[in-house]
Amino acid sequence: MKKIFLLFIFLVAVFFYRSWIYGEIPMPGDHIVGVYYPWLDYKWPGFPAGVPVKNPLLADVPSLFYPLKIFSMGLFRSGKFPTWNPMIFNGYPLLATFQSGVLNPFNLYFMFFSNPVAWTLYIATQPLLALLFMYFFLRTLGIRKIASVLGAVVYAFCGFNLLWLEYGIHGYVAAYIPLLFLLVGRRRWLMAAVVLAAQLFAGYPQISLYTIIFLGFWVLWGRTRITFAPLYKYILTVLLGLGLAGLLLVPGFELFSRSQRVGESLAGGSKSGAFYPVSQLITLIAPDYFGNPSTYNVWGGVQYTNNTGYASAVALVLGLLALVLSRRRDKYFFAGLYLLPVFLSLPTPASFFIQKLPVFSASVMTRIMVFSGFSLAVLAAAGTDVLSRSVAFRFSQLKYLLLPLFIIVGFAWAADVRTGPEKIIALRNLFFPTIFVITAYFSVFLITMVPKLKNIVLVLLVLEVTAELFRFGWKYNVFFPDRLIFPPTKITDYLKAHPGYRLDGGDVLPLSVWMAYGLKSGSGYDAVYPGLWSRYESALDYGSIYRPKGRFNDVTNYASPLFDIAGNGYILALNRRPDGLPDPAGVPYPRFSLPKFEQVFAYKTVRVYRNLQALPEFSLITGYEVIKGEDNIISRLQDPRFDSKRLVVLEENPGVKLAGTTNNGSLKLLSDIPGNQLFAVDLPAPAILLNTQEDYPGWQAVVDGNPVQIYRADYAFQAVILPSGSHRVEFTYEPDSIKIGASVSIISLMTIFGLSKFFRRQAA
Repeated sequence: MKKIFLLFIFLVAVFFYRSWIYGEIPMPGDHIVGVYYPWLDYKWPGFPAGVPVKNPLLADVPSLFYPLKIFSMGLFRSGKFPTWNPMIFNGYPLLATFQSGVLNPFNLYFMFFSNPVAWTLYIATQPLLALLFMYFFLRTLGIRKIASVLGAVVYAFCGFNLLWLEYGIHGYVAAYIPLLFLLVGRRRWLMAAVVLAAQLFAGYPQISLYTIIFLGFWVLWGRTRITFAPLYKYILTVLLGLGLAGLLLVPGFELFSRSQRVGESLAGGSKSGAFYPVSQLITLIAPDYFGNPSTYNVWGGVQYTNNTGYASAVALVLGLLALVLSRRRDKYFFAGLYLLPVFLSLPTPASFFIQKLPVFSASVMTRIMVFSGFSLAVLAAAGTDVLSRSVAFRFSQLKYLLLPLFIIVGFAWAADVRTGPEKIIALRNLFFPTIFVITAYFSVFLITMVPKLKNIVLVLLVLEVTAELFRFGWKYNVFFPDRLIFPPTKITDYLKAHPGYRLDGGDVLPLSVWMAYGLKSGSGYDAVYPGLWSRYESALDYGSIYRPKGRFNDVTNYASPLFDIAGNGYILALNRRPDGLPDPAGVPYPRFSLPKFEQVFAYKTVRVYRNLQALPEFSLITGYEVIKGEDNIISRLQDPRFDSKRLVVLEENPGVKLAGTTNNGSLKLLSDIPGNQLFAVDLPAPAILLNTQEDYPGWQAVVDGNPVQIYRADYAFQAVILPSGSHRVEFTYEPDSIKIGASVSIISLMTIFGLSKFFRRQAA
């Protein structure tokens, strides 16, 4: 086992060779410094002609996933449990955001290493776990070592795991699939419950849901016959696993039920992006038939990230060999588990029906094809196992192995009748799959004709599969110098030196990247965030709450009073030529030419404006109005006669009279950490402390140690009523959902321990 472990570490080290040889990390930082200002105003070391962008499809990693991980792990390092993120959307839950992966146990890397090193280890651990768990699973199926190694390589570096590698989420979720199949197959129910919770903590619940469903079929399949006897134990396992993950699931479902995602279209509104076109089935063998985003030659309107069913052409040949020659009963199960996700990913009536079901409606169907990669890895290992055992067969039985070659020839003909660059791209990208398929055929026949070469040929098959998949992964993924990951600029330095207001990135910064610099904003990008804020931003941009923003939440209507009320004190704008191209000698777009905007800083192509009408993050207000109804509140806030610096709109009457005059009190922020703010206030008369972070369940306030009510103010924010005098005011995020979830997790853990002792005593 030690040799296998060292082999897998070696394979992972080879794949990530650029990290330990060149000091580059698996994070597409090129998409920041090579695409956006203010970074484009600099010449970065090693890139005298500018930073080229390798793969634009990985833009989400530097825009959201890397900053989100670094931010949440920074809280852990400072001794703060990450429950709230104030950096985007005027604040929203952090722990409850599944894809933040706050509870992933491998976050420990960030406690002991620098961010670049920790991120590299964090990403590299995904294929290492997949290798180990898949190998163990295949061995429990009775498959020989060399064949199990091949199957492990196929799965760890299959299309799904490589396309989503640098997100740091999908790979962990996928890695636990073979381990769960192993544990359920061996009837290790309690361990399976713990692993299911770990899979949920990784941050992609839709795949966990698919896993639960397919594991149920695996339980029913049984070892020798279909049996319902262990089904009740499996149901208990699932319940315990869900309960153990309660700390995440309870606040997560609370957020989801209140989020914009409930009514949002899939794939950012793209129906085609949620399914796998029939024409794209060729990518199960030749993933680059329609081009590759890293070579900027994608054609045919396909979504490249749908190529998640690809798991090597060699593996497909070996899988067919297993179906033809293996006597294993489970080959039918895994053949079905390969084909079913492919079918469900196609735009069929069945797929559309499933897509409309609760929970499933929030996911992209093609993600289910991780199980196609998993199943093909099992079948490829089974086929290799047949070769290793020198099973006798007739050459006529191998005619079915020609299917991949026939498919390649058919699509080559389809490409040949085309004209233009599409023909060249398709034919060129069929070359390597054809070579791999033919060499796989040659290996099968060589083992049959010269049995003495069997062991050598099997090793060469493993190397061939490794080369095929590594080539695919290296071509798609990005490694970038760690010294250029979110480097400081004069613009970001200025903004960090002037806190107290939120930032709007204008036409300069991509959404959410400011998290990497510790800057706050009302805009942002995330799959799930509170629907209340989505509606507020809709009213800001469109004047109505009935066009709620989606996951990409940015604003352009800077003239709206709602923009000021939300605390947007700084706005960035690019200098542009008349044709719209950035130019240091140009001027910003007219929408930035507002009387309330005053330029306070500039560097080359980027200007920083100060919004003179913006409310600060925290302010003292001396008057209020009570208005019922969302439409009425928005209408009043947008009224030019409404003075947001003197009045707030409350939804219920606090029963306190305020003067409504100029505020002469003082407000000092003593502490501001995510999930907690502490103020010292001195008031000559009663007033309202307005906190322009979003009002979300779980926030509590105390004044001088006494709990007070938080009122929803100005549609989306928080306010407390303060009497005259000196006070200490504290806002704290302590939601019941986290307390309930933690209780459920503890009860589930205690149940698992109790059942474990009970079963051990029974066994004794």
